[in-house]
Amino acid sequence: MDNPTAMGGAAFVDGRAARWAGQREMRRAEVAAAALDAIAEHGPQVSTEQIAERAGIARHTLLMRPPRLNS
Repeated sequence: MDNPTAMGGAAFVDGRAARWAGQREMRRAEVAAAALDAIAEHGPQVSTEQIAERAGIARHTLLMRPPRLNS
């Protein structure tokens, strides 16, 4: 079926997308907290390598998906 509303008029929602959205938001919050901790420890001259190390992720991952600190 190409029309998601064809099944009883309600839009079909993929449960996996909702689960992954929650996981992404949780991980993003963890990375943001790690960034703030690294800034507190190293000051404003903190490097992205230090932030990534504190967060337990690769520097490339940090640069590709930076945390939103205001959320």
